[in-house]
Amino acid sequence: NPKEIRFTADSARAVVLSDSFITVATLNAVPIALDLLDLDADPLDPPVAAEVEVTPNGRYAFVRYHGLDTILVVDLITGELNDLDGGVGPSDLDLSPDGTECLVVARESSELRIFDATDPFAAPPVILPTPLTSTIGSLVLSPDGERGLLFTTSALEDRVTFWDVATGTMTERRLAKPVEAVAISPDGASALIIHTLADAPGENDVFTNRYALTVVDLQTWLTNPVALANKPLRWTTSNDGRYSLFVMQGDRNVGVIDYRTRLVDDILVPSMPVYIGIMPLETEPQDALGWVSQEHDLGRISFVKPYDLSVQTVTGFELNSEID
Repeated sequence: NPKEIRFTADSARAVVLSDSFITVATLNAVPIALDLLDLDADPLDPPVAAEVEVTPNGRYAFVRYHGLDTILVVDLITGELNDLDGGVGPSDLDLSPDGTECLVVARESSELRIFDATDPFAAPPVILPTPLTSTIGSLVLSPDGERGLLFTTSALEDRVTFWDVATGTMTERRLAKPVEAVAISPDGASALIIHTLADAPGENDVFTNRYALTVVDLQTWLTNPVALANKPLRWTTSNDGRYSLFVMQGDRNVGVIDYRTRLVDDILVPSMPVYIGIMPLETEPQDALGWVSQEHDLGRISFVKPYDLSVQTVTGFELNSEID
């Protein structure tokens, strides 16, 4: 069964991971060419594949398995297989944005291991210890590769670790609640942390038993935690990194985040939101325009401006579909 798909930087090839095989599809061939690479797994009890990352040039695939301490390196040209030492309990696998480094978070040994992705066996990895006072199992990198956020979603810990990639410095920060998801803005200047409803043990404050999010300035590490009325379901960010929109379960309010001020506002739309997005922005932030599609028999979409919180709604665009 396929587990994950990755594409090369030129989109010419797709790499499909399953437990026992990798399929490389050459998409610009007519017909599409398929190469099946055997991962030499136990035919009766293969390990369960967790994730795969592929170098931009399509030379190597790095595979993490559940329950294994090794990272499998697959040469997609020759089919050769080799293992990297992923520490104890590797729980996350990433490539740096430029594709030159393979990063492995080893939760049980409290390490971040950094391998040369262009020549994985040329030199030993750089091993950075992660804070022993946190359970760290996941990493999210900024698009420029200069900053990272380390955290866990497997335990109710209300902490995040900021990683300055250039210096290697890791700094822990306390959060209002445990972490459910993390997203970094396209410009790498801000982050959005979505929290669990459950609280860290022993906590009893204004965020207890409430949904929440935290807006983070990655330049200064300043944060603004905000309690929410309902569970956040979807969020999207403008391509300049200035604004985010989010929708909540069973709530007609659309959240608007301004990362410059770290403030969160609400815009009420006429019907229940379903999907959201923000148009690509090529001018000034005040021209940013988001859209919110909503539940409505005749079709309904609202256009929102994060800059002034204005909203315009169009209803009835599904009427033509009723004409025979």
